Amino acid sequence: MLSEPVAMIAPGQEMRTFYDSHVERNGRSDLPSLHRIALRYQDTSGHHYDESGVLDLDAMKGTMFTELKTVHDIGKSLAEIQKTLKSASIMSPRGPLEVEASVEPHHEKQERLVRERTELEEQHNKITRMLIADGGAG
Repeated sequence: MLSEPVAMIAPGQEMRTFYDSHVERNGRSDLPSLHRIALRYQDTSGHHYDESGVLDLDAMKGTMFTELKTVHDIGKSLAEIQKTLKSASIMSPRGPLEVEASVEPHHEKQERLVRERTELEEQHNKITRMLIADGGAG
């Protein structure tokens, strides 16, 4: 995996890599599932350390995993939301959208509209009668 030694890994620093996939291994018997690892390093005081371990992929066989979502996934989701909103008829640039909101009950609103219409008609009729009485002079 590493063709050359790593010069330094600072305290608390990690090196991570994608090593293998159970999905891609499914049904294959030609790939080893056990790998022996060896680490050789020294600290700043010059002390040398040799460590070894085993990576056993079969130890994780049958386990569950969670999917990690990243900022990239959020960006994709936002793009889908944008696409949906652009295609929504309510967001259409064809003209203004009018929304009427009222706190009065429907029947009271209808009664008020009839009263207002009647008052406007009475004012119109009054002005018309005055104009006729004046001989149409304005």
